[in-house]
Amino acid sequence: MCKTEKEIERYRTPYRCPRPVLTGSGRPGSFDSQGVDCPFVFFHNGAYHMLYIGFDGTGYQTGLAVSSDLLRWEHKGLVIRRQMDSGRWDRLGGAGVWLLKESDSIWEVPRLRKLDGKYWMVYHAYPGEGY
Repeated sequence: MCKTEKEIERYRTPYRCPRPVLTGSGRPGSFDSQGVDCPFVFFHNGAYHMLYIGFDGTGYQTGLAVSSDLLRWEHKGLVIRRQMDSGRWDRLGGAGVWLLKESDSIWEVPRLRKLDGKYWMVYHAYPGEGY
């Protein structure tokens, strides 16, 4: 094993789930019909939560799922929804990719952190349709 491989050995996962824990729904009209992307997992109020981006062929929207074991996820709904007729820069949707969190180590489960009494999210959007 080369030096680099030895250095990264402690970061390798000892277990890989035999199936994806979250996939696109395949349901026409659903915000995640064509796929899901960019999971952000955190622990909040006694459960694991996952922000994830769904793609439906038009644009991105951000969903939320909850789990007690990190393997089975219950879809809760949309956190950032498309607003096509709004004229806003993010009218085609938003891809929520990061929340302000307490933990900075990869060995800790991220926990949400408030700043000025609010939770903060970073998201991005695109001016045109597509992936």
